[in-house]
Amino acid sequence: MFSCYIRVSAQLLFLLLLHPRHLNRNFFHSLAGHETVSSTLAFTMWALAQNADVQSKLREEVRTIAGEPTYDDFVDPNLLPYLDAVCKETMRMFPPAARNEKAVQEDDVIPLRQPIRGADGSWIKSIPVKKVQVIHIPSIGINRDEAVFGDADTFRPTRWLVGRGDAAEAKYCIPGEHGIPPADQMCGGWSGLFTFSEGPRICVGMKLALFEYKAILTTLIRSFQLRDTGVAISMRNFGLLAPRITGQEHEGLNLPVKLTLV
Repeated sequence: MFSCYIRVSAQLLFLLLLHPRHLNRNFFHSLAGHETVSSTLAFTMWALAQNADVQSKLREEVRTIAGEPTYDDFVDPNLLPYLDAVCKETMRMFPPAARNEKAVQEDDVIPLRQPIRGADGSWIKSIPVKKVQVIHIPSIGINRDEAVFGDADTFRPTRWLVGRGDAAEAKYCIPGEHGIPPADQMCGGWSGLFTFSEGPRICVGMKLALFEYKAILTTLIRSFQLRDTGVAISMRNFGLLAPRITGQEHEGLNLPVKLTLV
């Protein structure tokens, strides 16, 4: 799979050299997709290293695939439901872009789904915005809203399997376990998350990113045992989520996980 990935990248570079007009569009789409997927995969490995039971169940499921997995194996959430749940939970907790920005095209008024109380005690039901004003949207804050997800800071993939009423729920979920809220309490993005934004400006590479993520994670979890190093991690947002070892921030980006062959 990795050799195929290298060949595709080489072909893309050759195309860019022959057709410079495609440079901005294709090159930056490629960078955006690969950097974000690699970031999310790193956080997935870190989370799985801290949750050995989740890791074991995921490995057990992906090993049920006969031969090499296909595109259909990854796009149908009913074929590998636990992998799909791990994917959604990681995208919820560790969105590659922790925040999003939108520029206002015209003066407008944005209605709020739920009113909020202002500093003067009055209730605010809408927010006026001006042309060229930049709106900062905290993607990670939306995805980790405790009013929506409850234990929002807990890595719990089974929340995505509750309510399915199938064999996957019976196998992986605890009776009475809390699942995700109704759709009208979540945002309108992919799986009710703001990871890929939503509406007409939703990420154009979303489906490719999800496929790439699942394909690489399946390859890794089949072959490697992931173990926690026990170090504390702090995160900052520099376009992507940037993990650093607490107390060793001067060493730069770092998210250590011990890997051994299965």
